Amino acid sequence: MQLLKVTLIVILLFSQSAFAERKTTRLLALTNICEKAMRTGDIGTVKSIARQLIDQKLPDDDILISKIQKCLNSAYGDRDQGNVKTQTNNLIAAIRGHDQALKVLCNRLLDQEPRAAIAIDICRKYLID
Repeated sequence: MQLLKVTLIVILLFSQSAFAERKTTRLLALTNICEKAMRTGDIGTVKSIARQLIDQKLPDDDILISKIQKCLNSAYGDRDQGNVKTQTNNLIAAIRGHDQALKVLCNRLLDQEPRAAIAIDICRKYLID
């Protein structure tokens, strides 16, 4: 019975590893096809491959991630850059909103308990202003 458990565990571990390797191999094959399509100007193939890549979980391989990004940029162009700019602007607006809220909270704390306000590093920045 014990041998059966160990055997099952080993089989499961190897099957997970094999699945991850198959996925990486598939991503590598797709990026190679996309690179060749980009070189030959085959936009239809580039877009087809990009659709298959877009929802994939990225591997740990930085070179493969770079290849995937090039394929996606080639397929979707400035549209991705627009999304990134919009997301960046939204993040900046959110940070500024939180910054203002922190300033208000730190000033309230200063009114209520000055020593506590001075003891908090974040509030010191606002109290000096």
